[in-house]
Amino acid sequence: MDPQTTERIKRGIEFELARSEVPKGFPRLPDIPVGRYTDPVFYELERESLWSRSWLLAGHVDQLPEVGSFFRWDDSGVPLIVVRGEDRRIRSFYNTCTHRGGPATTEASGKVRAFRCGYHSWTFDLEGELIAVPDERDFVDLDRSCRGLAAVRCETWGGWIFVNRDPDAPTLKEYLGTIPDEIADYEVDKLRLVEKQSSTLECNWKVAMDAFLETYHLKHIHPDTVHQLLDYRGSTMGLMRNGHSRMPTPVRDERLESREPGASPLDIPSVGEIGRITNLAYAIFPNFVTPLEPTGFPILLFWPLDIRTTRFDALWFGADWGSGEVPKLWRMLIDGFGTVLAEDTQFLPWVQKSVESPALSGIPLSYQERRIYHVHEEIDRVIGVERIPEHLRVQPLLEPYLE
Repeated sequence: MDPQTTERIKRGIEFELARSEVPKGFPRLPDIPVGRYTDPVFYELERESLWSRSWLLAGHVDQLPEVGSFFRWDDSGVPLIVVRGEDRRIRSFYNTCTHRGGPATTEASGKVRAFRCGYHSWTFDLEGELIAVPDERDFVDLDRSCRGLAAVRCETWGGWIFVNRDPDAPTLKEYLGTIPDEIADYEVDKLRLVEKQSSTLECNWKVAMDAFLETYHLKHIHPDTVHQLLDYRGSTMGLMRNGHSRMPTPVRDERLESREPGASPLDIPSVGEIGRITNLAYAIFPNFVTPLEPTGFPILLFWPLDIRTTRFDALWFGADWGSGEVPKLWRMLIDGFGTVLAEDTQFLPWVQKSVESPALSGIPLSYQERRIYHVHEEIDRVIGVERIPEHLRVQPLLEPYLE
């Protein structure tokens, strides 16, 4: 993180701790229409636009250690393959044979020399080229070069693999803006995947995502856990282009010693000042949240299974521990954070039932909850405001507050 951003964050924390009212001029945020969490039309608009036109985290390079290593990935709503090619480059393709639509593979992951569709044995190499067609003589003027697996945009940041089904989307680097530079001191290209956990939440994906975009709830939901570590009153939020945001929350003075370089065997020694004195959380639109810690951290992902069901993934990353098993201390960290996640998600099914009831006509948001409103504004921009029923739109108000 550059010195200017570091100082801006520190000044922001001081301002938040000292203020006694909403900053002068900050607008009253209109209620979020509850239909955005329940309306089938709005859900379909999201499905058509968000998951096909955004950069989405598909996995980590640790999942593809060798040439031919692959995994299936269906989370964007269509079947895809992510594979490491002969040139060691990582690519993504639709898991769709270009003959009659059978799957190029039915395996969840593995290592192959080529992909062979089980339906008629059309075979594709690791770069997606069609290399074998049984009874090829019976196809008139078949041009193999035009029948390869359809490619999908696939780029990496550090060890993280992102895909985007939109061929006209900006590059991943352009999409992420300043975020990679801001957390360069975590040396994300050297981190290893420790563990992945998945669970199902009985709520709309935005009900779940909203719960991780503010610290207003800390002293109420986490009185004996996170609230003992962080002072929510100092949370300072940076709203970024493309729906992304930053939320550093200061660590309480009595806990700072435990975050000094080398204080933990799991410490990432390169982490700088802001990562030591705050919990530095980022949200990457549409569904990626990570609360960074100097000992390693989870990436939290929210995938809609249907309008009222979400798959919740937590992928844990830490400093390279060398050969051998994952350090036992990681088990303690993951279990401890599991307690926090259980606290965070305990009320979400209740919230879903409430937004489906006549009790709520809209959701009022405070200044502390402006990251939620920011995400909703970006959802409308990606879908196209003109496509959204008027009663489900949010009024764009936060442009003047973007960095």
